[in-house]
Formats: sequence, C-alpha cells, structure tokens
Amino acid sequence: MINNKVAICLHQTSHPGNIGSVARAMKTMNLSDLRLIDCVDHNSSDAYAMACGADDILFHAKTYPDLNQALSDCHLVFGLSARPRTDKRKILLSTQLNEVFSQITPSNQLAFLFGNERTGLDNAALSLCHSQIIIPTNPDYHSLNLSQAVQIIAYLVSTYERSPKPFSLPTKNVASHEKKAAIIYRLEQLLAGSKLINIQNPQSSLSKVLDILHRAQLDNDEADLLCGILKQLHNGK
Repeated sequence: MINNKVAICLHQTSHPGNIGSVARAMKTMNLSDLRLIDCVDHNSSDAYAMACGADDILFHAKTYPDLNQALSDCHLVFGLSARPRTDKRKILLSTQLNEVFSQITPSNQLAFLFGNERTGLDNAALSLCHSQIIIPTNPDYHSLNLSQAVQIIAYLVSTYERSPKPFSLPTKNVASHEKKAAIIYRLEQLLAGSKLINIQNPQSSLSKVLDILHRAQLDNDEADLLCGILKQLHNGK
C-alpha cells in the first residue's frame, strides 16, 4: 500500500463544499494527506457538511500560500487536467497509474495536484508537475466535478496492485521539488539581466528549465551537485 505517501493537493479551490467532498472521497479510500494551496476557508460549515464524517481529514488539512511550499517534499507530482497542452510534458492516462506505482520506491512522496473548479490547472501550476494525468471520459463531455476526479485517483491509489509491466519512470530516489526549486533559484540568480532570460516573462524560460529537470530525473546527490555548481558560478561573477 502506498496510501501514506500520497498527498492530494487542491489549488485555488473556490467552494468550501468541494473541499469537504474531497475529504470524504479521500477518507473512503484511506488517504489522509490533504494540502490546500490558496483555497477558500476549509473550516466553514459547508465544508464539514459535505465531508459527511471525514472531519479529521479537514481538521488536519495543511494550508500553504503557494505551490512551491506545498510540494517541497514531493518527489513526483502529477497534475490533473483534461486539456492537453502544447509543451513537452509527459501525458498519462489514469489507467496507466498502476504501471507508475510499480516503479516508484517506498520513500518517494507523491502528489496529485487539482486545479480550480472553473478554470482547472493553469500552465504555471502544471509546469511544476512531472506528468499530466488525464482521466478518460466522454470526449463530448469531460467535465468532472473536483471530488469525482479525486475519488477516481484515490480509488486507483487504494486498490493498486504491483504490476510487472516496464515503465519509463526510474526506480531511484528522485530529487524532491524543493531541491529542484533551489536549482531554479540559483540559475535565476546567475542569469539575472542576461539575454537568456525574458525580462517581460522570466518564468517562461525558467519553467522550461524545470521541465528539463523533471525529465532528467535527478537524484538528491545530482541535484545538490548542480545547485552547488551554480552557486559557485554566481559567487564568482
């Protein structure tokens, strides 16, 4: 079972009742790590009413001001979005998650990131994810309620059985989001003011670098080495 290493992350949820419904979906599948990033107040009566007894999930939910803090300890982050994007991010169907789970190590912290009910995950949020997960639905009507999407993912996590099928994710301990964010920070320091960084939209270039780091699947030692090199280069400018 990998339940204790899976976080359900809600980004900019706008209705407390949906947070309560997500807590209920999680509790039925024995998940407990609920992380709320820039969401409405989850302590409202609407949230507890929709939780239907999953009060402990709401009570222990962690709140964060931004995604970087919420995902800092996560090694693999999966963004849920029904809309394919134009970047090079790996897209997986939810039906492939069994193969993903079979290739991770017990120490890997996983996160599933869900966006706002109306607009979903924006490109900036999705850029922090290693892969985009699409839940196969009716192509003419693919609008899932937030808690329904969480319920599907929670069910797949809870009922996971190890699969012998090969998959592209490595079995090594990949670097956490916090370590990759440190590399991006050092790189931003080093390249500040250069033509390699778009002054009007600096995050555009840095998001592409982060995507490269995701695909490189650096381990902790490799991430620390790269961060150290960038720090030394910046100090020697």
